[in-house]
Amino acid sequence: MDLNGSHKFSANRQVVWDALHNAAVLQGCVPGAQQMSWQGDSAIAAVVNVGVGPIKGTFNGTIQVAENSAPSRIRLVLNRSGSHGSVNAQAVIDLADDGAGTVLSYQGNAQLTGQVAMADNMLGKQAADMALGSFFKCLSSKIGG
Repeated sequence: MDLNGSHKFSANRQVVWDALHNAAVLQGCVPGAQQMSWQGDSAIAAVVNVGVGPIKGTFNGTIQVAENSAPSRIRLVLNRSGSHGSVNAQAVIDLADDGAGTVLSYQGNAQLTGQVAMADNMLGKQAADMALGSFFKCLSSKIGG
């Protein structure tokens, strides 16, 4: 499954960067997040309640930070296996100045196996896009734009 897109914030790049590195902001904005915590600068521990089609449950995982170039780029990697299958995913988030605001661009790819692979279709992509839209709307409200 491939996901990519962008979102414009009226806040400057450093404010957006700081919000993405704030565990409380992430926990409040990631749909279904029950717990989010940064592990230094190298990882994010997450507990997320997922309910997309036949894939339901609480998933614990650690997202590795493979690149952290403040305040412009972060690359995240998730490799998780469990009873529902496996997820091997990467995402790159770039922040660029846009006048007084910031454009966040993202590119992600996930290889899904087992039951979770059932989400790798048009409906699953639409659900992921809706979750991203909800995340960006929440993040915009938290940082004032």
